[in-house]
Amino acid sequence: MVVEVGLLDALRRLLGGGEEDPLRREVEEARRLARSSVRACRRVEKHLRRGVRERAGLLRAAEELGEVFPEELQS
Repeated sequence: MVVEVGLLDALRRLLGGGEEDPLRREVEEARRLARSSVRACRRVEKHLRRGVRERAGLLRAAEELGEVFPEELQS
């Protein structure tokens, strides 16, 4: 599937004069951010289930979540 998408993108660039679609770039960035946020939230949730004994892991997971959503967590 990844190869097919790469081939389709290459074909579009060849036929379209090499221009990259800015909307597509934004959508890909949004998908990447969504995947990162889901991973970070799952790590926080996992460490919360483990309780106080895993405090260092929880702090690391919360820091990772803060890297994904810095503006939202500063308020």
